Amino acid sequence: MSLGWALLAAVICLIVWLLRNAAGGMLKEEMQTRLCLIPNAMIRAAILRLPKHDRNEQANEWRTELAFIVNDTEGLPVTRLLRGIHFAGSLLLSAPEIAHELANVEEPVIGYRGPTACAAAGITTRQLEYWARTGLVEPSVRPPHGSSPLCLYSFRDILVLKTVKRLLDTGISLHQIRAAVQHLRGRGTDDLAEVTLMSDGIYVYECTSADEVVDLLAVGQGVFGIALGRVWREVEGDLAVLPGTFPGAD
Repeated sequence: MSLGWALLAAVICLIVWLLRNAAGGMLKEEMQTRLCLIPNAMIRAAILRLPKHDRNEQANEWRTELAFIVNDTEGLPVTRLLRGIHFAGSLLLSAPEIAHELANVEEPVIGYRGPTACAAAGITTRQLEYWARTGLVEPSVRPPHGSSPLCLYSFRDILVLKTVKRLLDTGISLHQIRAAVQHLRGRGTDDLAEVTLMSDGIYVYECTSADEVVDLLAVGQGVFGIALGRVWREVEGDLAVLPGTFPGAD
């Protein structure tokens, strides 16, 4: 074999060797990248086992912690992968217990004093005190105790107070309003936003869908309506600029 052919063969062998190493390096890098996705996929699976309203907050917290764990092992891909899988796996296995704990955490309830409740509901102090004294709408965060005047109303209480005021303004009797309020007590706070109160000027009807509203209007039992979702947003906007307090803070 001539020297030229020998050199050509050597060059070809060198190119083949370089291509094989480059392909192996790229394959190795791609494999490492794909393997690093495993802990993140496990965390996503764990998050799906939590209540919906807690998922975003927990996802941010867990992913931040995972990033801290894997970044601490930079340059050690196997160790990084094992630590990531161990962390994410423990979350995946304990997700039901975490969900149970989150469900049992009671968020502090903000209370509102009488003047704030009156301002947000658009009523007078005399009306507030009378309705509390007669049991129509009582302060639920801090009920009256002895001679202490420091009662606290909840958001729900103020929502009901504003609804009562709207019903009174339309001419509904206090007797019918009491019956409506008593019925609303059986609903959760979030459920109230889906309720529309319809009235023919005498009786109050509760509707939870557009079809029910249409049916009442069709038979002449709905002259006007009060969408509690809209009242909710009005109260929420008013309380955003009014002072609130936590029980025991004073």
